[in-house]
Amino acid sequence: MKIRLFILFLGIVTGLNAQKSVDSEPPQTIQSTSFKFDKEFIDLGKVTKGDKKIFDYTMVNTGSEDIEISYLDYCACTEVDYPVGKVLKPGEKMTFDVVFDSSTKDEEETIEIAMELKNINPEDGLPYYLTLKYHFDIVK
Repeated sequence: MKIRLFILFLGIVTGLNAQKSVDSEPPQTIQSTSFKFDKEFIDLGKVTKGDKKIFDYTMVNTGSEDIEISYLDYCACTEVDYPVGKVLKPGEKMTFDVVFDSSTKDEEETIEIAMELKNINPEDGLPYYLTLKYHFDIVK
């Protein structure tokens, strides 16, 4: 009888200790990639052929993990200056300074600036891919 009570007591104590260790573990935080641009489309309006237009886009890291850009791809009429290789920490901003040279354009067009991040989208297992755009109407 004493042995049974001792085994029952041991089981209760062991169960309580196991419960304490589970409850005492800190909660895990889930890392997330999230970002926002001040604008994703810019309408430059009427642009005289040969003029250069200067504008920018600003990206903010609104997530909880660092953001890194793999590459940008854009038209030969466009130059984009940004801090290549910069790791964008949560809460930080990054500006993309753009110069559009209209000298080779003869009609209205929408230009895309494609961007791929090194960060992987957990929904599809692929890198994040986004497109910024601007539009102009050439005046000769």
